[in-house]
Amino acid sequence: MARLEDLVRARTVLSAQHMHRIQELIADWQLLADLSFADLVLWVPLRKDLKSWPSGYVAVSHIRPTTAATVFAHDIVGDEIEWGEKPLIDKALSNGEIIRDSEPELVGEVMIKVETIPVTFGTEVIAVISRHRSART
Repeated sequence: MARLEDLVRARTVLSAQHMHRIQELIADWQLLADLSFADLVLWVPLRKDLKSWPSGYVAVSHIRPTTAATVFAHDIVGDEIEWGEKPLIDKALSNGEIIRDSEPELVGEVMIKVETIPVTFGTEVIAVISRHRSART
């Protein structure tokens, strides 16, 4: 499994202070997933100044709940998505607001609802959490 520092060092513009904030967040990651009955994924924006990297996000952390069924069968840490591929993540990053999906999407054989929550440092949004849970709960 990739280490957080390795995933963000060359791919993002996060400072040491930003990294500290993210590490504080994922220290309580399991409790957050359990209380929300959902998979949580932490997405960090990719650097825009590197032409070899697409403009988008990299998943730097993923936690599965012990209180509900997991949504993702495989580990998605290190996966990249391009800007526009997941509009809810784009909106949360751009607007700095929680975005709730009103329409469930089919993931495998399960209908899933997604919410995106911006992670802030001061007034800056440095990452986005996507919360994936069964549409039945």
